[in-house]
Amino acid sequence: MTEHHARKQDTASEDTASRHTVPQDTVPPDPALPDTGAQDADSSPTSLPYRDRWSYAWLGLAALLGIFSTGRWTAPLAVWLTSVFLIRFFRTQRPVRAWLAAAPAIALSFYVGWRGLIPFGGDGAFLGMAVAAGFIGGLPFLADRVLHHRLGALARTLVFPSLVTALEFLGTLGGDLTGSWGATAYTQAANVGLLQLASVTGLWGITFLVSWFPTVVNHLWERDFDIRRARVPVAAFAGVLAVVLLGGQLRLALPDETAPSVRAALVAEPALSGPDGFWPGGDVARRYYTGSELTEVEWQATQARMDAIHERLFAASEREAAAGARMIFWAEANAQVRSRDEAEFLARAEAFAARHDVHLGVSLLVLPDLATDRLQNKVVFVTPTAGVAGEYHKSIPVPGFEATLLDRGDGRPAVWDTPYGRVAVVICYDLDFPRLIREVGRAGADILVGPSNDWQAIAPLHLEMARFRAVEQGVTLLRPATGGTSAAIGPYGRTLAALDFRSEGDRSVGVVIPTRRTPTAYTLLGDVAGWISVGASLLFLALGFRAMRRARRIRRKTGVLTAGGAPAEVAAGS
Repeated sequence: MTEHHARKQDTASEDTASRHTVPQDTVPPDPALPDTGAQDADSSPTSLPYRDRWSYAWLGLAALLGIFSTGRWTAPLAVWLTSVFLIRFFRTQRPVRAWLAAAPAIALSFYVGWRGLIPFGGDGAFLGMAVAAGFIGGLPFLADRVLHHRLGALARTLVFPSLVTALEFLGTLGGDLTGSWGATAYTQAANVGLLQLASVTGLWGITFLVSWFPTVVNHLWERDFDIRRARVPVAAFAGVLAVVLLGGQLRLALPDETAPSVRAALVAEPALSGPDGFWPGGDVARRYYTGSELTEVEWQATQARMDAIHERLFAASEREAAAGARMIFWAEANAQVRSRDEAEFLARAEAFAARHDVHLGVSLLVLPDLATDRLQNKVVFVTPTAGVAGEYHKSIPVPGFEATLLDRGDGRPAVWDTPYGRVAVVICYDLDFPRLIREVGRAGADILVGPSNDWQAIAPLHLEMARFRAVEQGVTLLRPATGGTSAAIGPYGRTLAALDFRSEGDRSVGVVIPTRRTPTAYTLLGDVAGWISVGASLLFLALGFRAMRRARRIRRKTGVLTAGGAPAEVAAGS
């Protein structure tokens, strides 16, 4: 009976070990590391990889949730959970093996989530982009796997969010290819309380917070969800999250109700493509954009369609002026004119503004006789008293087709003073670059106008991205858009008015908007939070690799063995 009982105890112990941590690579503490709780109850013997029979199940679940964490079908909760299971998978596998296995899963999520949303490069280029996203996206998980157990209890939970935030931030500095597309923060746009953090840190505070959550959950998971053994990271994360959410709600509860206001209107007529577009046929458009010279008959047919669009634009503007609008803005490139006819068209716009006492944002696509001479995508700002006050050319054309055709602007948002506050203008894709829109806040603008042209697949996501610019700079955003949703968004990110392009009836919407900006810390600080994440990443990498070198020296001197009896250097492996 005694021998049988002993065998049962041994079997039970083995089962328990298979479900929890099995020591394989115990790392001595480094007295030179900063005091981050490494010696308290949060810090248990560090042993990797953790043994988990469900390891690849967690990878599969992460791949499935990943489809709903980015791109077309984003679900905010899925974003918080996906990395929980990916981190668990990495920590239960050898580092390089985990990275090579996770890269295809991340790439698959990217491919499914973003397919049809990226307009340039073709299928082959998009597949390559997905593969690159898989391997690059796995790097923060790989670094967390290699380094987290070599740091103190709190610091180990900060490695992953620092790296994710740093990579996303540095990605926005790499030219005009992607801007801030794909930033984690955009997935949380529906949470208006959390969105207020953007007024301090921009995108980067939200990205960090969302990425911190999975490391804290894994810290708990590795301690059997015993909060007492993980109290420092859990308390830190919970405290920061509570401050952010409560602060956001407080900011929302204290708007300035005495701010002056004005009625504005957004006008968005079908114009650029489709049966209501200005080209008389796809073949004519194709020939023009590829540099061919159109016949006079083709130009006459095109002009007739452009004239019809002009009439609809002025009719909608007149209707909104009669309803009390003092500022009217048209969607991107909503009025098309030949270069030779631009002056005549603007004279008509000046007469309209003077007659109706309105400020008019005329969005033009100016067509030279040959496309090789470069088109102009611009907004001409017309006042009721001075006529044309100036113009703004799109600074950052969409890479690919548009970038090859357009005459670029100078990279500085245009700003004009009006009786209703300072008005800044950018165009569509410009709004995806926080570094460009920061100039709007620095110029003291009260209202930001961003005429846009979307296609249906990206329309919801593109609008949510633009919402962040209003909160970051504390301005009211007016975004008339063809192909998507025209919207007025207040300084706190709330939608003041919206018009779906697919809706029947009038193609315009009027709205009363505040005309005084709400000061924000982000306007002053800029991307300090992004740079802090870069600095923190470098610090954690340095401390982690220093601890690795120290551990190797100690093993060589002492011949430390793992629980399995193999030399520690061999058990640690790759």
